[in-house]
Amino acid sequence: MLVPVTQSISALPFEVPSSSPAWFCTALVLLSSEPAFGEEWWSLLRLWVKFEAKAGFNNTKLPSRGRPSFLGLWFKNRRSNCYRPDLEHPVEEGMLTWWDVLPRDAVCSSGLNGVLTLLFGLFVWRERIREATAQRDVWVGVVGEKASMQFFNNTALMAFLCCHDVVLFIANMRSAGEKQHYVMVLLETLFQHLPLPYRVGLLYNIGCQTERSCIKWNFLDRYIDRISFGISVFHAFRHQ
Repeated sequence: MLVPVTQSISALPFEVPSSSPAWFCTALVLLSSEPAFGEEWWSLLRLWVKFEAKAGFNNTKLPSRGRPSFLGLWFKNRRSNCYRPDLEHPVEEGMLTWWDVLPRDAVCSSGLNGVLTLLFGLFVWRERIREATAQRDVWVGVVGEKASMQFFNNTALMAFLCCHDVVLFIANMRSAGEKQHYVMVLLETLFQHLPLPYRVGLLYNIGCQTERSCIKWNFLDRYIDRISFGISVFHAFRHQ
């Protein structure tokens, strides 16, 4: 299905770098052609412009695993601004599934095959939502999460503190949520600074999950017999 796009890049409410390649200008014309998408979308576009300019518009590629089929059809149509998937394509379901499996570090991909693919998917998804419904709230949530992660490498901090509340080590978190590799790296770093006989008592709100992963997948196998995992009383109620 083809839809005409008449927006001009000169009418955009933000500055576009003079060094922008043709593919970028063409895509930006499409993505900015719906003013009614809301401030969340416009904020994301402004950040994307800055991100691509900083990356030099270099071409990297998003992982294709889980990618909705309609995006592949967009590629076959040479990423035409006029292409839209037919109504039988489950755009919302496909985008949510892809978003769930897409590595968060991967969404820092620039160029023609980078985050543009994700933005086009979000654009088509939003086009199908014409009313203020729960679907729109889901879309806004994904756009907001993408804006906070795509263009800022660090989304949070995870720290190890001793029993006196003194910070021992800090890790930059570069994905949403408490991924297990952060606590694993912090534990590995801690043990590298401890004498061999020392044991560690780890109080962590999901320490039960961490211990289970260590046992199941042999994580920290050199130190596991020297770690006593504990969880807070608040979290313990969840196991009753």
